[in-house]
Amino acid sequence: MRVLIVSATPLEAMGITHDAAGLKAGETFTVDENTELLISGVGQAISAFHLGRHLERNKYDLAINIGICGSFNKDIKPGTVIGVESDCFFDLGAEDDKEWLSIFQMGLLGYDQYPFINGLLIPGETGYFQQLLKVKGITVNRATGNEDTIKRILDIYDAEVETMEGASFYYACLQHQLPAIQVRAVSNYIEKRNRDNWQMEIALTNLHETLSKTLSELNSRDV
Repeated sequence: MRVLIVSATPLEAMGITHDAAGLKAGETFTVDENTELLISGVGQAISAFHLGRHLERNKYDLAINIGICGSFNKDIKPGTVIGVESDCFFDLGAEDDKEWLSIFQMGLLGYDQYPFINGLLIPGETGYFQQLLKVKGITVNRATGNEDTIKRILDIYDAEVETMEGASFYYACLQHQLPAIQVRAVSNYIEKRNRDNWQMEIALTNLHETLSKTLSELNSRDV
């Protein structure tokens, strides 16, 4: 089984290989004979470009997007590793005074126009990481750190976690009909920005332990 691991930054991939440290967006590293790492870059546009270009040139059996995320749900403690079962481009649309219109409400894209299902990107079950808590995610261009914005997000869509690349990852994989899963570790609650409250170390440690275990299982099946 050929597996592609996609990480926005080298930091989030360091637990896989320390050789990721010097990689730039769009660059890859061969982890082992079955596994390749792609640094996609941060944000929707950058990650979409590098991942889309890479998938045009390479074929895989499974793609795994790894990284950290923020949680709207205070019951999900920092350090928890989760699987994102659905995602969306939350801030793709327009403001109509105090109202927010999605690109679907504007009629620019159909709610069920492939690869969307009712406006969401849902990759389906891969059979891996089934032990993880499954959550609803949103993808944004600007990380949320304002109480009014948080309220708006929760009023419009009952999201549990937020990333800056997840929907781009799912969109590209669905277009290529590539089985995919987004595996994230919660580093912080989404609130007024305060980096002192972030728990990056435990989030990254737990993320990499979870990923390493699954990769070992995959490699053992290929023996």
